[in-house]
Amino acid sequence: MMLTFLINLAYIDGNLSHAEENLIIKIAAFLEISGSEVEGIMQRFAAMFNANASQSSLDDAYAVLGARREDDLDTIKKKYRVLVKKYHPDIMKAKGASEEYISDATKKVQEINTAYEMVKKAKN
Repeated sequence: MMLTFLINLAYIDGNLSHAEENLIIKIAAFLEISGSEVEGIMQRFAAMFNANASQSSLDDAYAVLGARREDDLDTIKKKYRVLVKKYHPDIMKAKGASEEYISDATKKVQEINTAYEMVKKAKN
């Protein structure tokens, strides 16, 4: 679960840098996770983020966050934090949610993170 979360963070900008990949591989080795399992997880995230990036628009990003274009970045950040807290997989796991629900929550947090990064770039 920790490795999945770290890979998600690395892909937040839609790209996995060489340095991020190396660090993830080192952490996985420390956690005694096989290279093939790490590669599989990274490939799933790459596919999700590539699909999300090509299908998302800025309007969609605002909709995901429940925000409007005229909202300032502080308002959007507050909405982002509420959503992440609501769907964060670790919080769901602590509440005893099923693995299926946790998987869905992970995808939702990825979508929220992608939307937030898109909106931040547009606002800056």
